[in-house]
Amino acid sequence: MKWLKNILSPKAMAVLLFLMAAAIGTATFIENSYDTTTAKVLIYNAKWFEIILFLLMLNFLNNIKRYNLLSLKKWSVLLLHIGFIVVLIGSFVTRYFGFEGVMMIEENSKENSIYSSEPYLQVNAFDSLGSISAYKQYYFTDLNSIDLSMDFEFPNYGNVSLNVLKRTKNALKEFKTDVVDGGLYLHLVLPGMEDLYIKSGTYVIKGGQVYSFNNREISESVQFSYVDEKLNVYAPYDIYRTEMSKLSKRDRINPSNISRDTLYSFFKHEIGERNLISFLNNQITVMGVEENAKVSWSSTENDELPDAFDINVCVNKNTQKQICINETILGKESSRPTNNLINCGGLAFNIAYGSKKIMLPFEVGLKDFRLEKYPGSKNASSYESDIFIFDSVKNHNQDYNLFMNHVVDYRGYRFFQSSYTWSNENDEDEGKDPDTTILSVNYDFLGTWITYLGYLMLAVGLLGTLFNPNSRFVSIRKKIIKMRNARKSLGTLLLFLSLPFVNFSQQNQTTKYTPISESVADSIGTLMVQTLEGRIQPLHTSAYDVFHKVSKESQFVLDDSTVLTPMQVFVDLILEPKYWKDQKIIYIKRGSGVRKTLKIEGKFASFNDFYKNDINLEIDSIYSVSLQKPDTRKNVFDKELLKVIERFNVLSQVLSGMNYIKVIPIENDSNNSWETSQFFNKNLFGYNPVKLNIADSIGTLLVKSDSGNIVHLHSYAVELLSKISNQNVFKLNDGTYLSSMQVFVDLMLQ
Repeated sequence: MKWLKNILSPKAMAVLLFLMAAAIGTATFIENSYDTTTAKVLIYNAKWFEIILFLLMLNFLNNIKRYNLLSLKKWSVLLLHIGFIVVLIGSFVTRYFGFEGVMMIEENSKENSIYSSEPYLQVNAFDSLGSISAYKQYYFTDLNSIDLSMDFEFPNYGNVSLNVLKRTKNALKEFKTDVVDGGLYLHLVLPGMEDLYIKSGTYVIKGGQVYSFNNREISESVQFSYVDEKLNVYAPYDIYRTEMSKLSKRDRINPSNISRDTLYSFFKHEIGERNLISFLNNQITVMGVEENAKVSWSSTENDELPDAFDINVCVNKNTQKQICINETILGKESSRPTNNLINCGGLAFNIAYGSKKIMLPFEVGLKDFRLEKYPGSKNASSYESDIFIFDSVKNHNQDYNLFMNHVVDYRGYRFFQSSYTWSNENDEDEGKDPDTTILSVNYDFLGTWITYLGYLMLAVGLLGTLFNPNSRFVSIRKKIIKMRNARKSLGTLLLFLSLPFVNFSQQNQTTKYTPISESVADSIGTLMVQTLEGRIQPLHTSAYDVFHKVSKESQFVLDDSTVLTPMQVFVDLILEPKYWKDQKIIYIKRGSGVRKTLKIEGKFASFNDFYKNDINLEIDSIYSVSLQKPDTRKNVFDKELLKVIERFNVLSQVLSGMNYIKVIPIENDSNNSWETSQFFNKNLFGYNPVKLNIADSIGTLLVKSDSGNIVHLHSYAVELLSKISNQNVFKLNDGTYLSSMQVFVDLMLQ
């Protein structure tokens, strides 16, 4: 058992810890360079990584015996070891027994299924007697070679095999004619100007309707056949035909007068090119037959397009000669699967690649979805869903409120508010609120609580290590204190000698910008405020949270090396917004691609960087695309862009003034809500416009207009209101008229 001793030795454990750290670090670089999926395939989901974790767990167990950690004096170190072991067990349970997915629910409807985050190759083989379904989880990446195949037995047909030969990422469909290895295709145009190409000898299903070309396997289909260079159509119902080539201009202007031919059911009828046929509320155009044609797929950068997969399907058919075909199917990771119908050797196959549908033991419904936006922006500040869960088995029917930082748990399932969308694309274009919520669903009750237990053990063990008098940490700490005391007098002397020089250098420095003093800022920081989440805390805490969220720093250094605290920055953002809009304060992660998109060099961007060269217009469109993606499809760029826009919006709110700060409690409010001074003035005192004489006195100030001329502020106000409303005065609801100058002043004050 020498090999076991070698594996469980301290040297082996050190190597394993190094390998684990190196693997995790490598995975981070892979995720930055490619995507999360590639990091999963190459590192996190790899068997060799699981073996490393398993061997580490064995070493932790062995160390308990090796170092006699069952002793009471070493209880804190024992808890650390057991905590690591429990966390690893929890991760194992999560890996093999947990799952997660996405649920989309429209308002006033309910769902009882989710679509998995992991992609699957899904096959359903069937004939007139029965069917067999098979699934296989598989990730495609740009770095790993394709190794995806499936084999199963089908009664009376023997072995059925399926192999994926090639993947074309973000595939664009191209129909080529006059190619050497081409075949015979029928070209139809479906509603919505969708081109449909049917290969001879096959059939397809579109919108629930079956179309076949030189194939009579399905009697309910609209059957096209091409014999002796003549195209015929046959259907089990009447078809109405219009010859587009014979229509006059008058017919096109008044389509109601166009005559149609009736092609009776169960008869074969000859049909020509550019014939419009109607049946069962379907209307398609027959464009004709293409010989020596071929459908091909080319890779693009458009992530909205599906991937194309070249597959090979073989059926042995009772150990006789094997029958094989090559086909192309469409699918996409983290997308609902699209069934691709294929026929081979007398068997029909529905083959798809994408998320797998998982049924839930209860139903989830959406009563209402609410979206709030940042003032003056299309970006969402928060959104929430009013849902209900109906479980007939458990006799459970209860309403829940779900929002970004508030989850709902039921029967081991955890629901997160992920995103939103519109059921009708026109509603989004018209600026209407979304009516469909997107929820992330996680099922990992056992794995989660095992992991939490491990974290608790680690936390107690770490705290115990800090205070356990028998721990190595405490003994080292005592030695450091002795060394520090020995140098204390020398350090004090050096600090004393340096003070005159520091004071002298500060007296000789001159800066254009003078920040608020730290003492004044700290006194302001004692003011109690209410956060957006409803917590009551000192403004100093809110200032630190805001500054750290925006910059990921704990202090700000000016050009003259002056260091500002988060509280100083927070106050000066309100007092000196013009200065701070030019300061590089918004953190952008390196390697995410966001810096390149914003044309930013360095670690930080300023507020004004978002408005240079109309970059904000480009960002708005990209932001909308990133926001609508499911969490599982968001790459490093999408995630960082959403964070950067959130940092920008938070900074914008603070720069807008004191109205960001909720400082006034609302008396007798059921939710104990606080509000801003703007809300207080508007709702408690009402709106009182500035007096006309005061506005006119302000209007005598000279300003520089947009055209560069020096004019009175009154003239500028008149010109501005006229541009906005084509009026020189503004009428309030109570009939009071305000002058242009009154409106201009109140726009700034109210």
